[in-house]
Amino acid sequence: MPGYLRKWAGTLLVVAPTLTMAFAAGNPPSSSAHSGNSANNKCETSTLGPAGVKMHRGLQTRTSYVIVEEFAHDPSAFTQGLVYEEDGTFLEGTGLYGKSKLRRVDASTGEVLVSHDLSADSFGEGIVAVDDKIIQLTWKERKALVYGRQNLTLLNDFKYETVTGEGWGIATDGERLIVSDGSANLFFWDKDTYKEIPESRLLVQDGHGNAVKHLNELEWAHGYVWANVWLTDDIVQIDPASGKVVAFHDFSALFPHHLRVSLDQVLNGIAFDAENDIFYLTGKWFPKYFKVKICLPEAAV
Repeated sequence: MPGYLRKWAGTLLVVAPTLTMAFAAGNPPSSSAHSGNSANNKCETSTLGPAGVKMHRGLQTRTSYVIVEEFAHDPSAFTQGLVYEEDGTFLEGTGLYGKSKLRRVDASTGEVLVSHDLSADSFGEGIVAVDDKIIQLTWKERKALVYGRQNLTLLNDFKYETVTGEGWGIATDGERLIVSDGSANLFFWDKDTYKEIPESRLLVQDGHGNAVKHLNELEWAHGYVWANVWLTDDIVQIDPASGKVVAFHDFSALFPHHLRVSLDQVLNGIAFDAENDIFYLTGKWFPKYFKVKICLPEAAV
């Protein structure tokens, strides 16, 4: 999403407390000093100590993770969606009018391998790969673009409706498409017809029962929906049966705020490598991708 609510910056864009993984205050984590053991990507017991958990909106906010690796990300990319492919590439969707793209990126180097430009009147949003296709939402155009998964060739498009009339994030649990629109709602679509499944819509709520708005980029992992929250560096972990947030995950230390040049430079991009239990994270105009092992309590996996 574009950052047109700049007046909120003083209340929303706040640097979080230092992580328990020896991240130095004010210094970005580097792969040499603060990464985990790339041989096994395992979380050490020390990263799960009580100092790594704080409370926010009636729920635990976790800051326990291991940075396995970090590598270059195109700093001109206004990232709106990220998908990890089994061949070791990313699919990445970017936004802004006249600059929106869908592209395939080498997941080990950040090199752009293939790129498709959207029309100048389309603002690209979240993406998902399902079967042999890629679906890319648009912001206010109420239109989704459908591509061939292998060559990123545009095949067709379809219209959709949401509460806000916008498209923000999209993911899949393998059976359904899961969509966000910037509100506190999650929508579930049939993955073949692209129609909303009757009586499936969820209101996402925090530990106090309050709506969690501005749900943005989405990913499916460990049986939960993971969502970036716009204008923050939080990722919420959502129970897809109830809509309840089970935890907030704070990633503000990945790219410290004093190094950012725009209020729009926020975390937005979650990809999950299920085989290796690894997350890839980036953001709008971020200079890096972060390969991350999130340290979850057994009950939250």
